[in-house]
Amino acid sequence: GNRFKPYHDIPSTCIVKGDATYRSIAAASILAKTHRDEFMDRIAAEYPQYAWDKNKGYPTKAHRQAIEQTGPSPYHRMSFRLIDRQLERAAITSISGFAKLYTEASKVLKV
Repeated sequence: GNRFKPYHDIPSTCIVKGDATYRSIAAASILAKTHRDEFMDRIAAEYPQYAWDKNKGYPTKAHRQAIEQTGPSPYHRMSFRLIDRQLERAAITSISGFAKLYTEASKVLKV
């Protein structure tokens, strides 16, 4: 890609169409997409109304309608605006999502 935010003093170079030029970039791209698809399948079981097992996170009409009806989940990126009322419902959803995340983290960390 051609967009990268520098991270500390780590040198970097953006390579446009790098996956077509370098096998390592192509392999990393495939692994990232495979991981994303598996993750979307897992969260689809938790939030079936968004049909993430089918749309893999792309904003299909059905996905937008689910957000419209039930609001965003804790997994939705609030920086990516899908619908006008998304941010209104985000406050309520993020509070309940945080409570759930805290509960799960407490179990794992045995706090």
